[in-house]
Amino acid sequence: MPLDSKTTRLDLDKQSYVLASLEMSQRDSTRLVPWPLAVRVLPAGATSSRDSMPFKIDEEGTDYGDGSRYVTLIRIALPPGKYSFSGAFGQIKKFPINGTWHLPLGLAFELPERSVMYVGRISAELRPKKDHEFRAGSVIPLIDQAATGISGGTFDVVVSDRSGIDLEAFRSNFPALKGVEIKTSVLPPFDRTSIDRAYSGVEKPAATSSVSAAQ
Repeated sequence: MPLDSKTTRLDLDKQSYVLASLEMSQRDSTRLVPWPLAVRVLPAGATSSRDSMPFKIDEEGTDYGDGSRYVTLIRIALPPGKYSFSGAFGQIKKFPINGTWHLPLGLAFELPERSVMYVGRISAELRPKKDHEFRAGSVIPLIDQAATGISGGTFDVVVSDRSGIDLEAFRSNFPALKGVEIKTSVLPPFDRTSIDRAYSGVEKPAATSSVSAAQ
C-alpha cells in the first residue's frame, strides 16, 4: 500500500488517495476465512482486464475480530480520474491445504484532484454457490479448492458506508491522515446479476457507477 504507518505526509500535488475497507468472512464456521492478498483497480475506458493494476494488501490496521472475519484497510494512490475496483484475490491456507480465490467486483469510483476519498466498506461472505452463480475460484487443484469451500462456493457482496468506524481506524493507524480532510463517496451496490451473467458467458460485466456525490 502506498500509504503506511511510517508515512509522515501525503503528496497530493499529482495524485489522490482512495480509502476503503475490505471485510472477508465465511458462512461455514468449520472452514477458514478467506485472506485477501490484493485488489485490482481498472482505469475507466480500459479495453482489457490486463490493464488492471494489482495493489498488495498488507496487515497494517487489520481487524481480526473473533476469527470469523477479517477487515483490512485499503489505501491506494492514483492520479485523479475515473476507475473501478475490478476485483480482489487471495487464499485460504492451512498446511497442507492452500486454496486460491477470486472475487469479481466492478465497482466504479472517481477521484478528484488533490483529494483523499473514502469509498466505503466492501463486505464479502464466502458461501455455497447455486446454479449459475459465479464461482469463487478454480476447481483445480481439486482437493485444495474443494476442502476450502472455494470451488463449490461464491461470494455475497455488500457495499456500505462504515465511515464512522473506518475513518477512525484509518486515522489511528496512519498518522499522515490526521488533520487531513477525507471526503466520502460510497461505491455503488454490487451488481450480482451482471457478474453471474458474465460468468455464464452471456455478457461482459460493466463497472457500476458511484451513487453518492463527494461530501
